[in-house]
Amino acid sequence: MLPRALRLKREDIGFIKNIKKKTASSEYFFLKIYGANFSPSRFAVVVPSSISKKAVQRNKIKRRVRGAILRNTEKLKDELAVIIYPQKETAVVGKKLEEKLMEVFKKGGILK
Repeated sequence: MLPRALRLKREDIGFIKNIKKKTASSEYFFLKIYGANFSPSRFAVVVPSSISKKAVQRNKIKRRVRGAILRNTEKLKDELAVIIYPQKETAVVGKKLEEKLMEVFKKGGILK
């Protein structure tokens, strides 16, 4: 589970919408990266019902993405707010999900 210090709250999302953003995307993920003043970077994972109608499947994707973030926190830059939108193909990826997520993080300039 992702610690609270690394989670982006709903009220924070409303706050950061006014900040200039950068985007990065791949076949599996779409990221919105905001330069916010959060000491450790904060993350939110949004999985819409268009990915899967079943909440169990959506929650499974969220858990896998949050787990990948948690395992790689020391590699990530500080003072960022990142919203992660998995794409439809993410449900199929499985064990390569962490690898694919790190590729998008590198593309978006989130890795140190």
